[in-house]
Amino acid sequence: MQHPFTNLNRLFFRFERGVYVFYKKTIKPKSGNEDLKRREFILNIILFFTIIALVIFFFSLSYNALIWGKDYSGLSPLAFLI
Repeated sequence: MQHPFTNLNRLFFRFERGVYVFYKKTIKPKSGNEDLKRREFILNIILFFTIIALVIFFFSLSYNALIWGKDYSGLSPLAFLI
Protein backbone atom coordinates (compact mmCIF):
# COMPACT_ATOMS: atom_id res chain seq x y z
CA MET A 1 0.00 0.00 0.00
CA GLN A 2 1.24 3.44 -0.92
CA HIS A 3 1.76 6.05 1.78
CA PRO A 4 -0.93 8.79 1.57
CA PHE A 5 1.62 11.61 1.33
CA THR A 6 3.69 10.07 -1.49
CA ASN A 7 1.95 12.07 -4.21
CA LEU A 8 2.20 15.23 -2.12
CA ASN A 9 5.92 14.65 -1.64
CA ARG A 10 6.40 14.20 -5.39
CA LEU A 11 4.42 17.36 -6.10
CA PHE A 12 6.48 19.32 -3.56
CA PHE A 13 9.72 17.95 -5.04
CA ARG A 14 8.66 19.05 -8.53
CA PHE A 15 7.68 22.49 -7.27
CA GLU A 16 10.98 22.84 -5.41
CA ARG A 17 12.92 21.79 -8.50
CA GLY A 18 10.93 24.20 -10.68
CA VAL A 19 11.68 27.09 -8.33
CA TYR A 20 15.39 26.22 -8.38
CA VAL A 21 15.47 26.03 -12.19
CA PHE A 22 13.62 29.35 -12.41
CA TYR A 23 16.12 30.93 -9.98
CA LYS A 24 19.08 29.46 -11.85
CA LYS A 25 17.87 30.68 -15.27
CA THR A 26 16.60 34.15 -14.30
CA ILE A 27 17.95 35.52 -11.03
CA LYS A 28 21.27 33.78 -10.37
CA PRO A 29 24.19 35.94 -11.56
CA LYS A 30 26.34 34.57 -14.34
CA SER A 31 29.42 36.79 -13.97
CA GLY A 32 32.70 35.40 -12.74
CA ASN A 33 33.88 38.53 -10.92
CA GLU A 34 32.55 38.72 -7.34
CA ASP A 35 31.72 42.44 -7.51
CA LEU A 36 29.95 42.11 -10.87
CA LYS A 37 28.13 39.05 -9.54
CA ARG A 38 26.75 41.07 -6.62
CA ARG A 39 25.66 43.94 -8.89
CA GLU A 40 24.04 41.57 -11.37
CA PHE A 41 22.14 39.80 -8.57
CA ILE A 42 20.77 43.11 -7.24
CA LEU A 43 19.74 44.20 -10.74
CA ASN A 44 18.07 40.84 -11.42
CA ILE A 45 16.05 41.08 -8.19
CA ILE A 46 14.94 44.65 -8.98
CA LEU A 47 13.95 43.70 -12.55
CA PHE A 48 12.13 40.56 -11.43
CA PHE A 49 9.96 42.33 -8.87
CA THR A 50 9.33 45.25 -11.24
CA ILE A 51 8.01 42.84 -13.86
CA ILE A 52 5.86 41.07 -11.24
CA ALA A 53 4.42 44.42 -10.10
CA LEU A 54 3.64 45.45 -13.69
CA VAL A 55 1.87 42.15 -14.39
CA ILE A 56 -0.22 42.50 -11.22
CA PHE A 57 -1.06 46.10 -12.14
CA PHE A 58 -2.11 45.06 -15.67
CA PHE A 59 -4.41 42.32 -14.36
CA SER A 60 -5.85 44.73 -11.81
CA LEU A 61 -6.61 47.25 -14.57
CA SER A 62 -8.13 44.57 -16.76
CA TYR A 63 -10.27 43.21 -13.92
CA ASN A 64 -11.59 46.65 -12.99
CA ALA A 65 -12.30 47.52 -16.63
CA LEU A 66 -14.28 44.30 -17.07
CA ILE A 67 -16.21 44.66 -13.80
CA TRP A 68 -17.12 48.34 -14.16
CA GLY A 69 -17.76 48.26 -17.90
CA LYS A 70 -18.78 51.65 -19.31
CA ASP A 71 -18.61 53.25 -15.85
CA TYR A 72 -14.85 52.54 -15.63
CA SER A 73 -12.91 55.80 -15.74
CA GLY A 74 -9.36 54.58 -15.05
CA LEU A 75 -6.43 53.87 -17.33
CA SER A 76 -7.27 51.55 -20.20
CA PRO A 77 -5.38 48.22 -20.09
CA LEU A 78 -4.59 48.70 -23.78
CA ALA A 79 -3.06 52.12 -23.06
CA PHE A 80 -1.02 50.56 -20.24
CA LEU A 81 0.51 48.05 -22.67
CA ILE A 82 1.63 50.82 -24.98
